Amino acid sequence: GLYVSSNAIGALVDGLDRAQRLPHRRWIRAKAYNMALAAGTILLAVFGVLSLAGGERLLKGITDLLGGGRDLRNLIDSLTLPLGLFMIFMFTLLLYRFGPNEMRLRFRDILPGALLSTAAWYGTNLLIGLYANVFHNLSSVYGTLGAVFVYLTFLYFSGLMFLVGAEL
Repeated sequence: GLYVSSNAIGALVDGLDRAQRLPHRRWIRAKAYNMALAAGTILLAVFGVLSLAGGERLLKGITDLLGGGRDLRNLIDSLTLPLGLFMIFMFTLLLYRFGPNEMRLRFRDILPGALLSTAAWYGTNLLIGLYANVFHNLSSVYGTLGAVFVYLTFLYFSGLMFLVGAEL
């Protein structure tokens, strides 16, 4: 898990280095750095996924644990999307700040790019979801390959949105 995640983070950092025309880190240092970023990313991803995709069961468990009723359940339900987007924003902000080699920007310098990247990622996510709903007959024509196509398209546009935000 952590090693594979560090490779994915390494690919993003490599893309950021290339976009800014920065030299790459030495392999061992880059691997250690990417593992640290991946560990932080895993924590953010766990909280983000739990807040976005936890579902009714998780929501009921939280409200039962807190001893709340329907009002608390509605409050937590209304906070799941903003909390998930905040986690994506924090991931993007930390990636832009600590990812590129030899480039130390202040948080206020990378804030517009991180906001744009998060908003563009969410918009792209909505559009791909709309595409999958409208063309739901892809599975009858292409079978499992239709789902693979949609997933790879999602990954491509997600990476593109992160790189576009980094250029700002």
